[in-house]
Amino acid sequence: MLIEHVEAALKQRGRDDVRVERQACLWSCRRHCNVLFRDDQRFSYLAGDFRPLRETAEAIIDWFDLHGGSEMGAVPFRQWPAAMRGRFIARFPPQKP
Repeated sequence: MLIEHVEAALKQRGRDDVRVERQACLWSCRRHCNVLFRDDQRFSYLAGDFRPLRETAEAIIDWFDLHGGSEMGAVPFRQWPAAMRGRFIARFPPQKP
């Protein structure tokens, strides 16, 4: 349900520059309802324990935009949308070519 909210929010914002992929399971059972922010140039993040709500989807997109505007994918905590706080599970360094 969360992915449907994300897709609808992106469509409403007129965003066709974000690639959304569905994944059956990310093996994070204790923090289910996960999102993987994958980036080849900056840090990637796994976040979870989300509630499948439209406001959550909006916060995910807002954080994603902040991530994309940063040099290495490090978004200062004070800029995080409230719905993103306490949701991060792991951070992955950019893959080297």
